[in-house]
Amino acid sequence: MNWARKNLDKSKIPILAVIAAGIFALQAFNLPTGFGVSGHLVGGALAAIILGSPFAAVFIRR
Repeated sequence: MNWARKNLDKSKIPILAVIAAGIFALQAFNLPTGFGVSGHLVGGALAAIILGSPFAAVFIRR
């Protein structure tokens, strides 16, 4: 939570919310990988890459 207090301001909260909702929706789709096995998007890693901080990914996934 210290990351959120230090790095989030009112202009970044809507962006964070849209990214969280988009990742949540994308994780619902299973991707066939072959031989009857499927995988899905790893949202925490994607959020960390997009937002530039692993703490943002943890904040979204909680």
